[in-house]
Amino acid sequence: TSLIYWRESSKYLLELLAKGSFVPSIKKQNIDWYSTWRPLFEESSKFKVLSDSMPLNCRLNQENIVSGKDILGNYLSTCSDKLIRSFIGDKLFLELPEEDELEDFTECSAFWLKSVFSRDAKIQEESLFFANLDSKLSKWSNKFSNNEDLESLFKLGFRVIEPIDGENWDLEFFLYYTKDKLQIPAEEVWKSKDEVEFFFLKELGRAIKIFPKLRESLGIEKPENMVLNTTEAYYFMKELSAPLKSMNFEILLPDWWESAENSLTLNLNIQSDLNYSYNIDKPLGSLELLEFNWEIAVGDRKFSLKEAQELVKDDLPIKKIDGKWVKINQEKLSQSLSFITKQVEKQSYSVIDAIRFGLGLEDEGIANVNISGTGWFEKLISCDVKVLEEIEVPKTLNATLRPYQKQGLNWLAFLSHLGIGACLADDMGLGKTIQFISLLLSEKERMGPNQEPTLLVVPMSVIANWQDEVIKFGPSIRVYTHHGARSSSLSEFKENTDKSDLVITTYSILQRDENLLSKIQWKRIALDEAQNIKNIDAKQTKAAKKISKLFPNCNKVALKGKTLENHLQELWSIFDFLNPGLLSGLTEFRKRYAIPIEKNSNKKAQKALVGLLRPFILRREKSDPKVIDELPEKIEIQSLCTLTDEQASLYQSILDDMLEQVNTTKGIHRKGLVLATITKLKQVCNHPELFLKGGKSLSNRSGKLSQLEEYLDVILAEGDKTLIFTQYAKMGFLLKDHLADLFKRDVLFLHGGLTSEARKKLITRFREKDGPSIFILSLKAGGQGLNLTEANQVIHYDQWWNPAVMDQATDRAYRIGQTRGVQVRKLICKGTLEEKIDKLVSRKKLLANEIVSSSSKSQVTNMNVEELRQLLSLA
Repeated sequence: TSLIYWRESSKYLLELLAKGSFVPSIKKQNIDWYSTWRPLFEESSKFKVLSDSMPLNCRLNQENIVSGKDILGNYLSTCSDKLIRSFIGDKLFLELPEEDELEDFTECSAFWLKSVFSRDAKIQEESLFFANLDSKLSKWSNKFSNNEDLESLFKLGFRVIEPIDGENWDLEFFLYYTKDKLQIPAEEVWKSKDEVEFFFLKELGRAIKIFPKLRESLGIEKPENMVLNTTEAYYFMKELSAPLKSMNFEILLPDWWESAENSLTLNLNIQSDLNYSYNIDKPLGSLELLEFNWEIAVGDRKFSLKEAQELVKDDLPIKKIDGKWVKINQEKLSQSLSFITKQVEKQSYSVIDAIRFGLGLEDEGIANVNISGTGWFEKLISCDVKVLEEIEVPKTLNATLRPYQKQGLNWLAFLSHLGIGACLADDMGLGKTIQFISLLLSEKERMGPNQEPTLLVVPMSVIANWQDEVIKFGPSIRVYTHHGARSSSLSEFKENTDKSDLVITTYSILQRDENLLSKIQWKRIALDEAQNIKNIDAKQTKAAKKISKLFPNCNKVALKGKTLENHLQELWSIFDFLNPGLLSGLTEFRKRYAIPIEKNSNKKAQKALVGLLRPFILRREKSDPKVIDELPEKIEIQSLCTLTDEQASLYQSILDDMLEQVNTTKGIHRKGLVLATITKLKQVCNHPELFLKGGKSLSNRSGKLSQLEEYLDVILAEGDKTLIFTQYAKMGFLLKDHLADLFKRDVLFLHGGLTSEARKKLITRFREKDGPSIFILSLKAGGQGLNLTEANQVIHYDQWWNPAVMDQATDRAYRIGQTRGVQVRKLICKGTLEEKIDKLVSRKKLLANEIVSSSSKSQVTNMNVEELRQLLSLA
């Protein structure tokens, strides 16, 4: 206890010394006089708290108990004197007069001063005048004992005033009265009481630690300001203002110092054709060379390259230009000039180069680059689909495009014409398919039928849906579906592609027949559900990029409901296919964006990445006021279910078993144990039979199933159709048989084990007016690419980690073409990990419109034992 007490007392002593709360004094011991440095603590509230709280064992002194105030005061005085003298050494800071020039009292004062500024505190000469000096010093120092009160009322301030003429800057001193936020000029301070004057000087002395040049002002009897040259003023504003603020000084700098108008920028103006037209056979291409003009700007003042070179020669950090003072980052200006010189030698850019320069991607040392342009380039960087040239809706399209879909067609045609990759990332259900089909029909009508074919790669689960949509909306498009167990010969494949406008294949066939697909000259390569190439090491990703790079001038399109799922690396992979080089290499991308955004939530990096990608992504959401009028209402309901006794008992048993093992398991085995336990617990929440596999009846054993039965009883009575999603195929089979037997009607189940033909038959049956009313779907097999607007009820029997996956599943029913309100229910077991995971997922969903979201599953597997217990235990 005593050690802790003296530690806190020592901290207080250092605080006093750091604030300059000490004065020179004199004291008498026995018959000798000694100089001393005395800390000013008498009126301090902290001194009172410390002295009153001194432990008893710190007060014992032989047979007496000494006052805490006396002991602490003696400790502070002794230590401060020793510390200050150790700093002073034997240096004499004052030049003393000669002895024959001194009167008796002055001579005593001189000896005292000499002793104050030396290691030896004893005053060698004895004199009756020392008693008088002691009295005078006590009276003088007592004026300043209320420094703590002054510090709460005042702050010393510095105001930087730029020169009107000449080069001399003025650094004005003032006191800032914190209570009324008043600035008291130094000349008024010198008309104040002694203690205010002392506070003013003391604070000047404290500021000297940061700005030693201030020592010059102390040579003046009543300092009010000091003169600085331009270099000193710049140094004060740039290097010293922040440290002084942190030490509780008030700093006032000129308005222009922090103004954004002072920023150094490079202006890049891209000259492109004002009269571009879609009605040509050959697109411009992403490698089309552009004319450009560079200039450097500081604020709104623009400089030619020659003028900028003169600024570099001046080597001034701040300069008055056209009557205004501006900051000039000489290092960045020099690097920017070198950068421009290097670029001028190229004399031309590609579109991708120009966009990259717009964010200074080529060199971190250069200034920010502002891009402007003319013609089609101006339209590209505006990121506004409304300014694009409208193309005629294809006459052969068997549908009516909504206004936002027409804009999507204009945008796809515009980027296709430029040879730039496009990511159409509209919300699920807003008609990405019909916009893409409209693009193919438009090109066929404008450019004739004899064009190179488009290669469309889709997931296996939606290949039949694409075939149906093309036949329905664009019957004039000649379609060849390259799919099946047998690989075609080159001659057979070429014969089929030569007479086709659109070749549809799957991701699995893409990697299998990579060599075959590489032999055809494609007009365009398009990826549906482009998240299938998010894994950079996957074979299908490598195959897609290899084929794409063989045809650098062919157009690329990615269709996706979300721009990414969990990690920025997935976004990089998709854009490495669309526009290689736009986001640099993967290593550079991680350094510049992925790590700052994902690890540090760096908003500046996020804003830069969004700005870089905006011209190449078109995303409209169902919540958009211009889109929502096209859709019916969607009502989302969270349904909390109660576990049965059997479920609760199984749940607790599984959890206890895991918690016993997790302490002794490490690394990947620990993560595996946690994930396996979570899977078991979720299975129990669904139904005990899913976990036990005992072949018993499902009735009355699961609170979740009982809730589902109640919902379906009402839904079927109202004549509605229902989609039921589950992540477990086994659960789907159990539900299919149980619900068919309970409600005495057909129940459909779509899962990953079905052939393409079998899936198509199920979908066709469900779409029939009198078809089955209950359609169970495996989340992975049926959660994307299907149009099932015949259903207006959606039930999620269990939850997935990624909210975007569940939204995509919901969008099978809630999409363009839906004419009724859609009700979406999530079945969640109350008090279990399902309810707690739902909160994690809900937090993640808040980031759905950001660039990146974290992986909830990764968060869980990295928890410690207590965190796992809190997450998984029954509430």
